[in-house]
Amino acid sequence: TAAPGGCKSDSECPQPEFPFVCPSFSCNLASNTYEQSCNCDLIPGSGETRATCPSDFFTNSELLLTSVNNEQAGNMFKIGLQKRNIQILQFDVHAGNGGKPFNAKVYTREGDYSGYDKDASAWTLIQEVFDLTSLGKGNLTPLPPLSSGSVVLRAGSTHSFYDTLITPTTKYTNGVVEGAKHSSSNNDIVFFEGLGKKYTFGNSFLPRGSLEWTNLVFDPIACSLEW
Repeated sequence: TAAPGGCKSDSECPQPEFPFVCPSFSCNLASNTYEQSCNCDLIPGSGETRATCPSDFFTNSELLLTSVNNEQAGNMFKIGLQKRNIQILQFDVHAGNGGKPFNAKVYTREGDYSGYDKDASAWTLIQEVFDLTSLGKGNLTPLPPLSSGSVVLRAGSTHSFYDTLITPTTKYTNGVVEGAKHSSSNNDIVFFEGLGKKYTFGNSFLPRGSLEWTNLVFDPIACSLEW
């Protein structure tokens, strides 16, 4: 039997409350003591790997900028979370007028945007930035990182986002079917085709391949969350 604070196998280490996997511990068989293998501080640390501590390693949604055949001030789309909680760290936008300054706003709401695409009161403004320099057509221009923990989403939930520029316009490609699953979906997030939007909360243009012009930088969260 292991001494208090010790172990002879991983099964004797402290276990987080289900369904969370952080903080996690593994057994050092040389010293028969358990060691923390993931602390969920969002910083890759000594002994932590992407496999043992996914919450501390950033993950990007995979996005390819394909042909661009349309533009408008912004876009609105929804995402579905799969098996893990995540936090959104940053948005990248596909802005026109390379080398020119632009202002941007990002809004979110829990659930679908359907029926709320022109209702500003149904949305929460999570970011407003000024005088960024556009990297131009064919390049993603990153918005500043969001505050840590400001946009945390539960596994199994649906959330909508609306990002809009004042000038210049957002570049994008026409979609196929509004609400159709986008090819950029991965094991953490399902992306759906959305709308082009006139500034701000103006006319909607559909369908538009939202992920052709907006990229999410996100991080899987394996820890218990406070709501």
